[in-house]
Amino acid sequence: MHGFNERTSYDVPRYVAGSVEDNVIFGAADLREHFQDPVTFDALLNQNDSGMFCYEFVHRSIDALHAVPPHRQRNPVFAGVVTDKRHKHVYTVLASAYREDDELVLPITFVDYTHSTLYDDFAADVVLGDGVNAYDSRHRATDIYWNGYRAL
Repeated sequence: MHGFNERTSYDVPRYVAGSVEDNVIFGAADLREHFQDPVTFDALLNQNDSGMFCYEFVHRSIDALHAVPPHRQRNPVFAGVVTDKRHKHVYTVLASAYREDDELVLPITFVDYTHSTLYDDFAADVVLGDGVNAYDSRHRATDIYWNGYRAL
C-alpha cells in the first residue's frame, strides 16, 4: 500500500474530465486522454507522481502480488479483479491456500488501493484510517475474475 501512496495519486483531473465527457458532452470527445499518465512499474518508479484509476491500481497490485512465482512462495498468493458495476469500480481480491491439520484453508480478502490512496492524497487517513479494506458495506462484488486478468 505504501508504494502506491508514495508514487501515485488518484487521477482526479482524469476523473473530472471523464465525468464531463460522460455526463455533459455524452462522449462527443475523449477528454480523459489528455490527463492519462503511463502506469507501468518503470513509469511509476521514474515519475514523481502518476495519476491512476481504480483498474490501474488493481492491475499493478496483481502484477506485484504475482511477481514471485507460486512455487517460491511460502504460502502461494493469488489475486484477481473484483468488479462493482453499481459504482463503476474495481478492486483487488487476494487469496491463498494451505493445509492445516489435513484441512484445506483458503483465506481471502479484498483490498481497495483507490480508497487508501485517496485518503492519503487528501490527508483523510488521519481521521478515516488507511482505507485499504474493501470488505465493508461500501463495496459490492458483481463479478470476480480469477483467470480472466491479462497483464497490461
